[in-house]
Formats: sequence, structure tokens, C-alpha cells
Amino acid sequence: MSQSQGAGVAPSIEGKKRRYALGFFLGLLLIGLCLWLLYYFFYISLIYSAEKSTIDPTSLQALNMELLRADRDFYQKALETDACQLPSPEDEAPFFIEPEPSSSQNPPKPSATRQRQTLGQVKQAMVLIKATGRNSQGEPFTTTGSGFFINKNTILTNRRVVDRLGPEVSIVAINSYKRLTLKATVIAATPPESLRDYAVLRVDLDANSPTGLIVAKGGQKGDRVLALGYPDGELAEGVFPEPSHALGVISAVLTDQPAPVIAHTTEMTRRFRGGPLIDREGRVIGLNSVIRFYGQDDNKPRRLYVALGGEDALAFLQENRVRLER
Repeated sequence: MSQSQGAGVAPSIEGKKRRYALGFFLGLLLIGLCLWLLYYFFYISLIYSAEKSTIDPTSLQALNMELLRADRDFYQKALETDACQLPSPEDEAPFFIEPEPSSSQNPPKPSATRQRQTLGQVKQAMVLIKATGRNSQGEPFTTTGSGFFINKNTILTNRRVVDRLGPEVSIVAINSYKRLTLKATVIAATPPESLRDYAVLRVDLDANSPTGLIVAKGGQKGDRVLALGYPDGELAEGVFPEPSHALGVISAVLTDQPAPVIAHTTEMTRRFRGGPLIDREGRVIGLNSVIRFYGQDDNKPRRLYVALGGEDALAFLQENRVRLER
């Protein structure tokens, strides 16, 4: 009797062990499947799709702004900000702040004349920068952009206008006011891995040079601004192109990142990069840049116009002991 009971108990225990082992294996399989689904939906689907939907890699490569891919969330803040539209009655209003009435007997100049003169003085400090060198494949390559004098022989521009062209890069600055093509040398620049995109060029120019622009902190949401730069197009030898300007307003000021940015509504071309963003006092409060984004609908590209903040540009100049116009 006891032997038959022992024989019945042993198979029952073995069966339970097999069922426990099978259940344990199926549990591990189920946990692995859940982890894979979480990885797919939260990493591949969401993060990869977000990267694809917020940044146009082709445009970033064309603008030599690959480093911004890692900071897409930062620039996305500006896209989500309500853009300030310029009221139409202000389109014809004077941009530059009018001086206080003088007690001089001479009648003051008409407002339109003063506005043209002030704008002309700003444009006199502008230069078209052309850098020629070789790309990573050893092929001839040329980049162009804008810049401006900050003293009689020093120019501020974007680093990406003049870098990544090899050791034998040739840089010239074309000034329409002086009708000169000046050979330029980079004397200070931010490192390539930095989002602070600045370069300082030195040119050989006599004392009769354009007055440098003032770089200063400034700009708040809703302020009117003027962006200056050179239009896209062919550059013929011996021709001195005139800088263009466009009016807009600041839609956001983002200061919580290593590269403070002013987002604005002023429409610019790629060659505006490195040019100044001017406030109503005629000061440089930003260094122009152009970023292109795609929204959630890839068929509707949106262009975000930004400038690196003047306060940070001023700090860079002071760090490198660059003399400023005063």
C-alpha cells in the first residue's frame, strides 16, 4: 500500500516542477516582450519620429549647423512661442529712434532723411565675406556670408562662414562703401563643437574706415528689429553688392542654454548669416542665423529665423580682448 502511494507522489512532484519551469520561462518571455514594446514605442517611435519631424537634416547640412541636431528641443521652444506679427500701421513708421528736438536755429532734417542716413551708416559697416578652401574630400569649396566692422580693422561674423575649409583657406571681405576687397585673417573663433558660433577677422584698412557698430545686450519679445545681410545670388568679379535689410519683431528670447538665442519674424536668406540684428537705437543685439524646421506635418516646412544674442557675442569679444568701437 505504501509503495503504491510513493509511486503516485513522485510523478505529481515532477509534474509540478515541469509546470513551474514552463511558467517561469513563459513569464521571462512575456517580460522581454513588454520591454521590447516599451523600447519601440518610447525610443524608436517617439524619439526618432520627433527628430525627423522637428529638424530637416538636409537644411542643417547646407547651413553647416550639424551641432544643432543635439539641441533640437531648445530651438523647438521658439517654434512653440506665439510669433509677434508686426502691426501694419507701423510698417511706415520710423524704425530708428528719433533724436530729441534741438534748440539750434537750423531746422531739423526731415524724419525720412534722418532714417536713411542712419540706415546708411549701419550698411557702411557691412561686409560680404567669401571664404575659399577645400572640403573634407579635398575638393574646392566656397562659403559666403555677412559680417560687420566692430572697429576700423576688425570684423565679427559666424564661425561657420569661415571654418572647415582646410588649412589653406583664403578669406576676403568685400565692402561696398569703400569699394574694396580686403584680405582677412581669423584672429579668434569659437571651437567647432560649441554652439557659440562666432569668428573675428582682421583686415588691413586705413584710418578712413567705416565706423564700427556697437554690440550690446538688448531685445525683448515684441521689440521691432532690423536684420541686415547680403542677398543670395551669383557674385561677379569686380562687382560690389549692396547689403539688404528686412524688418521684423522679436517673438522669443531664449536665455536658458549655452548659446542664447533671439527668435524673430524677420525673413532672411542664408547669406544673412553672420550679419547684425539691429535694434531701434542702431545697436547690434544679435548675430544672424537661419534654421529650417519641419513641423509635425512633414509637408509643411517652417522657417525659424534666429540670431545669437548680443550679450553672449559681447562676452566672446571681451574674452578674446577684442577692442570695440566706442
